[in-house]
Amino acid sequence: LRSERIPRAAWTLASAMQSDDAALAALGANGARDVSEVLDAVSSPANDRWSGASGDSLRDAAGVLFLTTDSRGRPQVVALTEPLLDLLEDGSVRRAARETFHAEVQAGRVAALPDGLLHLASVDVDGGSLTEREDSALVALVRLISQTNTSFDCTVRIGWFDVDFSLGNLAVSLLETLSDADPAAVEDGVGLLGDVLGLELSDTLLNSIADSRVCPVLDRQLVQDLHALDRLQDPEAAGLLRSLLGFLDATRPRIDALVETLDRLHTLGLVAPVEELLRDLAGTRAVEDLLAVLPALDDPAAHHDLSVFPAGVDPVDFDLIWDLATDALATDASGQTPLDRLAGPVNAVLSHDGTWTALHATGRLLGDPRAEIHEVVAAFPEFLAEDPTLEGARDAAELLENDAWVRPILVLAESDDLRGAVASTEVVQPGPLPFTAQLVLGGTFEVLLHTIDALTRLLPAEDSDDG
Repeated sequence: LRSERIPRAAWTLASAMQSDDAALAALGANGARDVSEVLDAVSSPANDRWSGASGDSLRDAAGVLFLTTDSRGRPQVVALTEPLLDLLEDGSVRRAARETFHAEVQAGRVAALPDGLLHLASVDVDGGSLTEREDSALVALVRLISQTNTSFDCTVRIGWFDVDFSLGNLAVSLLETLSDADPAAVEDGVGLLGDVLGLELSDTLLNSIADSRVCPVLDRQLVQDLHALDRLQDPEAAGLLRSLLGFLDATRPRIDALVETLDRLHTLGLVAPVEELLRDLAGTRAVEDLLAVLPALDDPAAHHDLSVFPAGVDPVDFDLIWDLATDALATDASGQTPLDRLAGPVNAVLSHDGTWTALHATGRLLGDPRAEIHEVVAAFPEFLAEDPTLEGARDAAELLENDAWVRPILVLAESDDLRGAVASTEVVQPGPLPFTAQLVLGGTFEVLLHTIDALTRLLPAEDSDDG
């Protein structure tokens, strides 16, 4: 709450809500609708393929990331993101990533990313329609990186000759070779492995080597998964391929960290639930609106009216997002990350059925144009103008750090009897919350506010001479 990033985020949102820039204005005007659409989209079990799907892909993804722990008892999201810190803290990677982001934005390719990923999640490694229980090209691609995340040392007899292979990390070599490719002439998966090994390969030869078991890493599953790379050449993935090559080139100094992250994505069983979420969200207007504002992260001055921002407050940009990601994964003196410290309350919130009931009820409310909550959202810029530097947030931080003030409230909030008494209702005698809801929905509360306002105007003005 004390961070200078809070005012930057708040004023960036306020600027978008009042902007003449078409993309920013669309996000500001459609924000509530977009949230509602997302919450509705994730509750669509008709396209579920994962055996563990519950019908709510957002809840499923949150469950495997935050509520499921690894072998060390950490939330899986911590284990997944741990190797990313090495990548994020590398200055050369950051500079190259910023340049790549700028190039992709200028070329207008970012809008094609969801469609490219959705294509990989919707076809098998040969480009055909998915059958029941068949892995998608996306699953196979991540599994390929995971399986090859090891050294490649073996001797293979090809014809009359023995060929010795002694490579470092095979996955790193594959991605480095791919990053050097011309987007218009990318090799297929088998050809890419042949370039790495310096051989002319075919499926028949690879399957023969796999059956001989002389190279433990090379089996028939790997040979099949190699064809997932072929799907990057499909017309539906053309934009994704170009962006992927640029990203791989930018992360090349720490491509080992990227490989390790993808390896953990597979070994922790996270690909399938994340793929379910991708299938639900791709193509929604919410994703389109978010992608449309990425140019504002690349060049804020070209899209925001900087005169709206208070002195010393800048719009959110690429570097702020990178800093937030780095700080979220960095460890403190005790060896814990912010994700570690938040594990307790996040677990309590995400594991409670009421959280998801309330979330989806809020989504339905945001999607109803008659709901008065839209007036509250629209008033955000006016609210911010009353406290430009968000001193109120700093005051709230001091209150939250005051144990003598917070602990009694938490004790009351944890009382089952009190929660039941506040929320319960009867036909003849409604409880406090239902009674308040009736006042609001019935219009009584609004009439009361108008009455108070009218009575206030009748009061005599304060005598300035008396102070």
